[in-house]
Amino acid sequence: MHGGTDIDIFVSLTSTLSDTLQRISDTLFTAFSQAGYVPRRQNVSIGLTVNDWKVDVTPGRRQDQYGHYHSLWSTKTGSWLQTNINEHIRVVSNSGRLDEIRLMKIWRNRFGIDWQSFYLELFVLDALHGARTGNLQANIVTVFRAIATALSTRRFIDPANTNNIVSNVLTVDGKARIVEMARSALNSPWNTVFQ
Repeated sequence: MHGGTDIDIFVSLTSTLSDTLQRISDTLFTAFSQAGYVPRRQNVSIGLTVNDWKVDVTPGRRQDQYGHYHSLWSTKTGSWLQTNINEHIRVVSNSGRLDEIRLMKIWRNRFGIDWQSFYLELFVLDALHGARTGNLQANIVTVFRAIATALSTRRFIDPANTNNIVSNVLTVDGKARIVEMARSALNSPWNTVFQ
């Protein structure tokens, strides 16, 4: 799986597009099917596998022609939500935790864990708040311990929209599976977890 990495593509559509957000999502899903892919409906994105790469495509309609706020269709809620992808990129890019985030995504992908990228990123940043940068192995252990003890109860809010509770995209069972996998990782050799 190319090191377990994934590709996130955000499709920014003009605010003048009159189709409903659900129709935009459905149209993109159908286009991928007709192109020969096997698309998967996810909360706000469509998942694809392209040449062994895991690709998530998220369509969003701008709320105005000049800003960075977009409206997305959420299949889990059957409604729309507002977000700002530029703000997401800023929060993650400036965090100093990109290596830890990459390793956690490798782990997630290697074991087929259903954990949306931005939620995972916010969790890693929260778990490592105050931890020393550059201490990669210890930081990964810290993240796994945080998952094992706090994933089921910690609430994460989209920094671009306080009404969007990012942690609500996982069910109780989904969180329990991630907790179980993190506990297993804590009791496994490093090369078993990441290779």
